Amino acid sequence: MADPEKGSNVKFMVITIAVVVLILGGLFFWFMGKDTWVTGASTFNGENAIATGTPVVGSNTENSAVAGSGSTFASDDASTSIVPGMSTKIAISTVPVIKRDTQAEDMRIKFSNLNTNIKVNKESLQLDSLNNVDLQVHGFVGSMLLNEKTVSLSGKVSRLQVNGVVLSSEGMQISFEGLDYEYFGADGIMLEQLNLAGTQGEFSLLGGKVAYSLDAKDKVTFGQVFGNLAADKSAKNSFSADLTAQNVATAGSINAVFS
Repeated sequence: MADPEKGSNVKFMVITIAVVVLILGGLFFWFMGKDTWVTGASTFNGENAIATGTPVVGSNTENSAVAGSGSTFASDDASTSIVPGMSTKIAISTVPVIKRDTQAEDMRIKFSNLNTNIKVNKESLQLDSLNNVDLQVHGFVGSMLLNEKTVSLSGKVSRLQVNGVVLSSEGMQISFEGLDYEYFGADGIMLEQLNLAGTQGEFSLLGGKVAYSLDAKDKVTFGQVFGNLAADKSAKNSFSADLTAQNVATAGSINAVFS
């Protein structure tokens, strides 16, 4: 005669094993559906961020990035942020509009159009006898407006040089608006933000290991930047920069090539 208690124990064990199998199976499929990190040639499709040089794009497998020589990805209108303290080099066809309070170790402005009134300590700088002007501004602290045609400055400087002639006085102030420059350069410049939009060219990260190509529909915002920049109307790429940015955000179909 069968033992009812023994039969009940067997049924309990079978049910327990079935439940465990179902749980393990569910966990397996759950992990298979999760994002994967880039390691070698694998991909990560999680948050739109780049960490330690690892590309991250979108939120699905179609937009996944593959790390390796010559690999590419497009941001596909996703916003992408990049780790703090990232060095970047920029070379683009047009000069972005920069309207910011700033400070710079050195600025250099070359121009031949003398129609702009440059004031130093509220007195006009006399440049009528010159054909070409090379104005060097040292220790600038104030506001700047730069675009593809002109530059405007208003602030304090520690020293000025005009065609090599040094002008200096304590508490020197400089101001001018709409100066038609041929070349503008700034070394050791600090900007809260630098925006690139409506232009073509590229910027690179990680010492040139990642190069991003830009077109007119793309937007890039660099936050808390420091470094050197130049606007040269005679150059193929009118604007170039070698900067460190605390954060970078992109939007648009930006393509990247990994070398």
